[in-house]
Amino acid sequence: MQKWLSLILVLMISLAGGSLVSAQGGGTLELDQWIEGELSTSDCVHTYTFQGAAGQLMLIEGLARPGTYDLDPAVVLADSAGNVVASNDDGMGLNALIALELPAEDEYSVTIIPGGLYLMQNDTTAPLSNWALDCSPDDSYGAYSLRVRAVEPMVPGSSAEAAVYSVAEKDLPNIFVFRPDSSVTWGISFTQPESELHAQFQMTKMPEGDMVFDLGETNGLRSGTLNVALEGGAVYVLVVNQSFFSFVFDDMSIPITINVTEAQ
Repeated sequence: MQKWLSLILVLMISLAGGSLVSAQGGGTLELDQWIEGELSTSDCVHTYTFQGAAGQLMLIEGLARPGTYDLDPAVVLADSAGNVVASNDDGMGLNALIALELPAEDEYSVTIIPGGLYLMQNDTTAPLSNWALDCSPDDSYGAYSLRVRAVEPMVPGSSAEAAVYSVAEKDLPNIFVFRPDSSVTWGISFTQPESELHAQFQMTKMPEGDMVFDLGETNGLRSGTLNVALEGGAVYVLVVNQSFFSFVFDDMSIPITINVTEAQ
């Protein structure tokens, strides 16, 4: 499904911006706002609520707090009646990721729990009130970062910027969403500066988590284009972060630019 079309030299494009992080443990959340909390053996279920509209394309990211490795989180999205709309464990490595269109206007809840507790459920599609959510000393616990945001899908002609950091505490994943109206083949291009720090690019189809492509090693590549066949009406996510093969000990970052075109 992946085809290289070209490798060309490009100019660096600068990046600016960031997100404010606040510490909480449940309650109403603001969209596009990172929330920090901590799950423990005595407090392993944190629930946040937000107002959503029908057809709104939402991205929910539940991460072990960058720089920590204790927690394996799972997230559950439910409507105001407690019906589970979507759930995920390990959708982005050991982290949790949900991308979907909301079915109706409603007040939704996002619950973050340890992944082991998620795996103990007999039926993850059952109403949340039927879940067994008792904390176990054998589960994984630790600090998390959670964000819920409404997103616009990338389409041909659109461009987006990201940043990759060498320091784990700063290296939050950059996630871009695609939802074509009909089955298409699009060119997804990236540019990055020549540097010992470089990115990896992974695209998956949601909610199944089927891998579309996994470009894990880009050392020496300043640009590239992939022709990708996408199914109409399906939701895809592109995750950009530091390559596993990028060994950098200095505190630095590089800008990444993503462009989408009609396939040539």
